[in-house]
Amino acid sequence: AHKDKDHGIPRCVEPKPVKRKQLLKNPPRSSGGELLQAPSRSDYVRTYFTLFEQFEQGQNSKTHRGHPFDYETKCLILFFTLMMCRRISTFKAQHRWLQQHPQARRHLGFERIPDRTTLSRRYRRLYATLQAFICFLGRWGEALGSEFDSQVLVEDASLFKAQGPVWH
Repeated sequence: AHKDKDHGIPRCVEPKPVKRKQLLKNPPRSSGGELLQAPSRSDYVRTYFTLFEQFEQGQNSKTHRGHPFDYETKCLILFFTLMMCRRISTFKAQHRWLQQHPQARRHLGFERIPDRTTLSRRYRRLYATLQAFICFLGRWGEALGSEFDSQVLVEDASLFKAQGPVWH
């Protein structure tokens, strides 16, 4: 992976240029186009997986010591995002949720249910990958249009500490 020399953290990779016309099948209703249908959950999952695969292409494949991962990183990031939105924070409760929702489990890309200790270990290891992926998504979003320009960023209730002085 592209690494910062100081910290060994993957650095942000420039996304492939995206043309706005590629993302919209028909123009918004305000410009005379037909009414757009709301995206389904499958659309969101497919888009996320596509973007994560683009992100991974920009990274050199990094191997880790030990047994190969049974669960893909992109599946785990999506799962933890869903759990955060549902306010399910304990790994035991997340494991139980996967047991109670087999269709969602398959939709997330899990052939079988990860153990709660696996969820815990992999969650702790995702920090550097998440930082680089968030950077990638920000740069990808900028290519969509000026309304997504990253001149000002406001974020609150983040799991990650901001760099710089405390202002509040």
